[in-house]
Amino acid sequence: MNITITDTINGYLTNSDLLKSEATIKFETNSQALNTGGIIFSVLDENYNLSLEINNMHIYLSRNSNVCVFDVDRFDFDTYGDNLVVFCSWSPTKLQIFLRELTGSPKAYLLEESLDIDYFTTPYNTIKEAYIQSLIPRQEYETVELFRQQCYEVLQKIQAKISQHPSKDIFWNVIKKGKKIIDKKPKDETDLHAAIHYIVYDAAITANIEVVPEYTTGVGNVDFVFIGQLKNHKNVKMCIEFKRAHASDLEHGLKVQLPAYMENLNAEYGAFGIFSFKGNLFNEPKETLHELELKLRKWQNPISDKIRIFTYDLSHPITASKI
Repeated sequence: MNITITDTINGYLTNSDLLKSEATIKFETNSQALNTGGIIFSVLDENYNLSLEINNMHIYLSRNSNVCVFDVDRFDFDTYGDNLVVFCSWSPTKLQIFLRELTGSPKAYLLEESLDIDYFTTPYNTIKEAYIQSLIPRQEYETVELFRQQCYEVLQKIQAKISQHPSKDIFWNVIKKGKKIIDKKPKDETDLHAAIHYIVYDAAITANIEVVPEYTTGVGNVDFVFIGQLKNHKNVKMCIEFKRAHASDLEHGLKVQLPAYMENLNAEYGAFGIFSFKGNLFNEPKETLHELELKLRKWQNPISDKIRIFTYDLSHPITASKI
């Protein structure tokens, strides 16, 4: 299997993103880049391929034998400017390409092209091969972007580990009266860090990433710092901050705290993790996890392109016996 990602989005985008059966990729571009063209990403395997390519003012989103084509000349550059945002989305039944003006206002100019396809999900053998490749030990990284990509791969594995854990109670304070459980409440953020450290430890070790919790900076303690080594023998850092979805300082953590930590440690990239407890035991915040993620991603700031948001569902599912 061969996976290629262009330098313009390499680091932010991971191999795991491209192996999802349903995903949306966003990037900013301009008319000159669209005219120049090139491959944005591609996945080539024996029984599966996925690619996004730009050629002569056309965008091609391909999945196996299905191709969704967007003619960029449809976009009104004279009215809405030279820069724009491209969204490419795929699901088991549809391929979609969206072009939107850069402002991102609620009534932003938006064009869409879509293609309905026969139901298809990423083959298990393709996912398995990618997982095996991710377990190959590393000693150093050629670029900061490749280090960033690997850090994001480690953070993406957290949800799978959470889902596989036999009990969600490691993330909850269980209140008992005698032997009877009378209530469960979400743990504080600092109490969650030990569980997260345990979850990421193996994946980080394989990737030769040192995980340092409660890393001291000149502006406070960042939840985690990931440290790797580049080929030039210099260390590279990434700052990771976690917040509970119902925290009153959620946006402050993303907009102020994390950028301040990154600047203080001279870390070019960061990650922001959101723990959601909303479910049958807890009903905060009012937004769903997906709605909250979309809300935070609308935040416009130059450094926001250097930070990726990750969401984690820590809610207690309703067991089959209680349905």
